[in-house]
Amino acid sequence: HIGGLSGILKHSPKKIELLAHEKEKPYIEGEKLPIKMPRMDAMSEEQLEKMKIVYGNKVNRVLIDGEVLPYCGGIIVIHTPGHTPGHSCLYLKSQKILIAGDAMNIAEGKLVGPAPQFTYDMNMAMDSLEKLTQYDIEKAICYHGGLYQGPVNQRIGEIIKAQ
Repeated sequence: HIGGLSGILKHSPKKIELLAHEKEKPYIEGEKLPIKMPRMDAMSEEQLEKMKIVYGNKVNRVLIDGEVLPYCGGIIVIHTPGHTPGHSCLYLKSQKILIAGDAMNIAEGKLVGPAPQFTYDMNMAMDSLEKLTQYDIEKAICYHGGLYQGPVNQRIGEIIKAQ
């Protein structure tokens, strides 16, 4: 959800360091259009200028799969492509919390898989869920649905089996 990023960066009273996976960087910086948008060559000059305002944000540092960020007792970066090529989840190891982003959703209080209509590659997204099973997760925070508290790893296994 990088569409609101420009506003956050503009209105923050402090400088924000922008971190992203290398495969997400060209989209954030406006070098490539988000996958679900029309082709750049079909856009008018005015549309291209508007796009640069929304998507022309400088990534300060590229994140690598498995990298541990030195915050909150260690945050593990997990590259989970599927929703987008550079989608990543963050695992707060000391708290056993997964920030899942769009890798999963919560619907009617239940942890569910990625929404196919918003997922660029469902096979890749399901492979990414498999990758999450190696972490001891007690809580998952999803962009759509909020906080899920329950048997997260068990539920991820059920989602994978159901596909």
